[in-house]
Amino acid sequence: MNKRNKKKKLIALIGPTGIGKTKISIEVSKKINAEIISADSIQVYIGMDIGTAKPTIEQRKEITHHMIDICPPDHIMTVAEFQRSARKCIDDILNRGKIPFLVGGSGLYIRSVIDDLHFADNIFNKRERDKLKNRIETEGLKSLYMELIKVDKEYSKKIGSNDIRRIIRALEVYYTSGKKFSSFQKQWKERKSIYDLTMIGLNKNRDELYNDIEKRVDNMISSGLFDEVEGLIKKGYGNKFALKQAIGYREVLSFFNDELTKEEAIKLIKKNTRNFAKRQLTWLRADPRVNWFFIKKNKKFDSIINKIIEIVF
Repeated sequence: MNKRNKKKKLIALIGPTGIGKTKISIEVSKKINAEIISADSIQVYIGMDIGTAKPTIEQRKEITHHMIDICPPDHIMTVAEFQRSARKCIDDILNRGKIPFLVGGSGLYIRSVIDDLHFADNIFNKRERDKLKNRIETEGLKSLYMELIKVDKEYSKKIGSNDIRRIIRALEVYYTSGKKFSSFQKQWKERKSIYDLTMIGLNKNRDELYNDIEKRVDNMISSGLFDEVEGLIKKGYGNKFALKQAIGYREVLSFFNDELTKEEAIKLIKKNTRNFAKRQLTWLRADPRVNWFFIKKNKKFDSIINKIIEIVF
């Protein structure tokens, strides 16, 4: 393979929330001259610090981190936008002679960066969308749904015949790009990376992980999570998508909306975080490219760090 066609080197460290990715990634980065790209969909938001367990300022001084604090909580960061921004960071790191190190627990965001995926999010056509809305008024929704069956039967089976938003969106994408909406979903099965990729996965005993998660939530509470959310509400972000979707923030919002007691909110954060970690592992373990490391109780990370470096090089 000639130099022009050679793939760019990328390391990815994945694992469920609370597993220790931040600490391990920083120590590995020190040894291999790397910079870290966060693959966390919520750490991108300014002011959402405690509930997202962002690396501390001190940790970010040790190793440069990217894709953290890049937009306010009223911005909706799509997967397509995340992909573009993260790949720019990777190119910038490589151009400076360092190794890009992608770190996170979201299978969706990890794969959006590493794999040859294209997103319908990039396709907008207001004129076409308005035209379709007008057609619903004159022809009826059933007519457009029948049209969707003709141009993209596969996707039409996945949605209801009364799902106005998805019918319009699928037809907008088709008539703008000439591509079926279902074609964008098929790419996920291929697992074809655009990089010279090494993937490392971290896991541990389920009970130990859940215990660590509960301790982590307790630390977030004692560090001021409720005060952080209250401050974001005062800034006008209480009804924004970022807070409403993020575990930790949405439960505390329910407390401030008098829907939960403080104790109920904390208990729910722990439950939802445990469930999230379980879903993360289910998603991440489906990828055969991952080199998995099992973290044992009361064992230091040194041996894992050294093994990761061995695999990378």
